[in-house]
Amino acid sequence: FFPNLAGTDAEAGPTTNIRGRYSIHFHRGGVSPTHTPAATVKGCVVEDDAGWGYVNHSSHVHFLDNVSYNVVGGAFQTEAGDEIGSFKRNIAIRTVNPDFPLLDPETAPVDIREDSQDFAFQGDAFWIHGGRVAVDDNIASGASGHGFIYWTEGLREADTGVDANVFLAENLPNGEHLPLGECNTWWAPLISFKGNTAYSCTKGFQSLYIHSTLFDDYEALSPEYYATVHSTLEDFVVWNVRNTAIDISHNEQVTYKNFRIENDYSLNPNAIGITTDFMSREHIYENVSVRGFEEGLRVPTRGNITVLGGVWSNEIDFIIEPVQIANMPYYTRDLRFECVEFEDSPYFSNTTNFDMRGYDYFDGIAVTNVEDIARQFTLPDRITIQTDQHGTGRLYYDEQDPSFIPINSDLIMEGSGTAYEDDIINKSN
Repeated sequence: FFPNLAGTDAEAGPTTNIRGRYSIHFHRGGVSPTHTPAATVKGCVVEDDAGWGYVNHSSHVHFLDNVSYNVVGGAFQTEAGDEIGSFKRNIAIRTVNPDFPLLDPETAPVDIREDSQDFAFQGDAFWIHGGRVAVDDNIASGASGHGFIYWTEGLREADTGVDANVFLAENLPNGEHLPLGECNTWWAPLISFKGNTAYSCTKGFQSLYIHSTLFDDYEALSPEYYATVHSTLEDFVVWNVRNTAIDISHNEQVTYKNFRIENDYSLNPNAIGITTDFMSREHIYENVSVRGFEEGLRVPTRGNITVLGGVWSNEIDFIIEPVQIANMPYYTRDLRFECVEFEDSPYFSNTTNFDMRGYDYFDGIAVTNVEDIARQFTLPDRITIQTDQHGTGRLYYDEQDPSFIPINSDLIMEGSGTAYEDDIINKSN
């Protein structure tokens, strides 16, 4: 167990479920591209495995044209985050956890076993723990967990002498600009994610910590290296998911290109298209098409966000929450919709292209200071559209209307009884 999430501060577990009992497992074979020749696993089948099927753990491996079937846990994995190599043209069929943990809010978080560094147990077809293994032209079919998931945080391992695995500069583009000769695994741009398909999964795709400033370690990077950090995921098809097609958490400086996301609402009425969290920023959605969902895209709430092209046909295409959703007064956003096409939906008679969820939306959300929420509507939040259906212009929240009253008797709070109360209460913008 790792109570402090540091590999140098570990406690022995009960050893009742021994790690490493996988069908095909490369264990710490080395990750130097100049000193570690790549191993290749091609045209193999793993069937009825009780844990993990194909595993690259701190090694240099190419998995090509392989099949997994009826694996309980995870089918194709990288384990520590520092791996190199590839997964290409593989197919994972029926990867299961019979408890379907993603459907239970109490067991849904992917880091629920983080203190024991136990991952990829939810029925995950492709679990990728770092960014420098190419994931191309693979198929995830029938996963009770994730079709594809990136968890780009280094694994904690008790006997390595470090807090967590890192990426070596020699394995990174522009690695010569890393002052320490290494970086945390979330600062390694994805080498390739292209041409993959996920269907009949609980979640088609999830990613966490791709280039995340959440951990405040970006100051250890040189400005020259930080300026080059960007990842592109492209040519991805997702359909017939039970929960969420694309779930994005703590991702920054990422392009999602040529995604096709389809849902039959009559079969999966609770499925969601693309959802993001308040820590995600600097996103480009280029030629992303989403059809058949109650919610198409919950737009990130900070940074430069561009939605360029694509076809959208959902009950609500874009949910646009203000930057105040995180109650962080330093967040700003420049959100642009360009050349987006809207189609009539066969499932919904009444549709909304842009759902501007302002102050009223906060009624159901626990916030620390509702007066701050009203005050923060002065934060920069520019939303620009350029579409055939709606023309060119700007979108605004009701709270930005000149007649809106930001401070009423419910929101006066600590302003009550002050000398300036009459100057602000029940006054319009």
